[in-house]
Amino acid sequence: MKQAWIVVFLLSLTIAMLKANASDGLTSRSAPTVLVFVSFSMPHQSLEAILRDAKKIHATVVIRGLINNSFQSTMLRIAELVKTSGGDGMVLNPLWFKRLAIKQVPSVVVVPEGSICFTKDACSEDRDYDRITGDIPLSAALKMIRDKGNVAQAIATSALNQLQDTSHG
Repeated sequence: MKQAWIVVFLLSLTIAMLKANASDGLTSRSAPTVLVFVSFSMPHQSLEAILRDAKKIHATVVIRGLINNSFQSTMLRIAELVKTSGGDGMVLNPLWFKRLAIKQVPSVVVVPEGSICFTKDACSEDRDYDRITGDIPLSAALKMIRDKGNVAQAIATSALNQLQDTSHG
């Protein structure tokens, strides 16, 4: 029975990842505004914390590629992280890494709705989104964007409030 559940989970996760990649995901009607870019090379505890907090604010957690070029290995690792963190999962999208110039992980990116980043191949951090890089809690990254961001302070503030409300309730 457990194996059947894993197969169904992996199939649904694969379908979700393929749908996200079909149109690059940023052109969808409900494009994400808070994205957290991660890698499986990060510490397990950091990934769990990110997944847990991302779920609370409906942020999208993004990975660039597959573990050993294997969907199966990648899906099993995601399933393990989802189980231990209580998070929602991850999206595989190397295009987002390129489009938002992600060179280091973890990186938290906040993009205003309607941003050019959702429709163009390239966008600029100076005018189109805010980014914080470093292995810090999601709440700390959102506070930094709220306090020092150029374009997405209001979204960061709202996400931070939501994260803090769910932490106390």
